[in-house]
Amino acid sequence: MNSVGFTGHRILSAEERIAAAAGLRKTVEELISRGAENFFAGGALGFDTLAAQAVLAFRSAGAKVRLHLLLPFPEQDRRWSPADKAVYRSILGLADSAEYFCDRYLPGVYHLRDRAIVERSEIIVAYLNRSTGGTAYTVSVAGDMGREIINLALP
Repeated sequence: MNSVGFTGHRILSAEERIAAAAGLRKTVEELISRGAENFFAGGALGFDTLAAQAVLAFRSAGAKVRLHLLLPFPEQDRRWSPADKAVYRSILGLADSAEYFCDRYLPGVYHLRDRAIVERSEIIVAYLNRSTGGTAYTVSVAGDMGREIINLALP
């Protein structure tokens, strides 16, 4: 096992953020111990940001891991708050690679990104507590492809 992808909701309550961050620290550490080296995140707000930060924290502590950002288009952050943009740009600057799927927004670009995360990953770490939306789509694709799914939103 070498590759892990992340998918989760953009909007998390304060309680969900705390639980997701703690779950990510524990899960990423466990996956590194199982041989994970490559981590794929979509660069979105919420869970994607927390996941990227967790991987970068382990890397800065000496873990031999790489963060790969699979991004829908270069200006996905144009409507974000200045604080969220700053965090995103910091993560983008620290990532080992960044790949864009389109040069601008087009319908379906987020699904392209989500499918690529699943295709490149053996395990998907999710924060899924709703039955609709991009995270539900990505987890469904992962299940269809036979990927191991770890849902941090489950008790």
